[in-house]
Amino acid sequence: MRKRLGLDSNIAKAKVLLRRYDGANLASFPRAELESLVGIYYNRIRGRPISEIPDDQLYRIAQRLHRRAHEVVEQENSGLESYFH
Repeated sequence: MRKRLGLDSNIAKAKVLLRRYDGANLASFPRAELESLVGIYYNRIRGRPISEIPDDQLYRIAQRLHRRAHEVVEQENSGLESYFH
């Protein structure tokens, strides 16, 4: 069930990285941090190392992962709220 919900170690690592920049716009992340976030999920994308991915593609991938990590946090929070109500 944990895998199905995306609550695996990769999501946990992404959440830690996102908390480091709590409230910050993803566009303000340094490239190295975007590479770390994307690297959590992909060692290579289409046969290329992450460092060779163009900035715009790296940013789009990071946006998707950022949204997914926030969705997981919201799911966790709503689960806790329903548990305590």
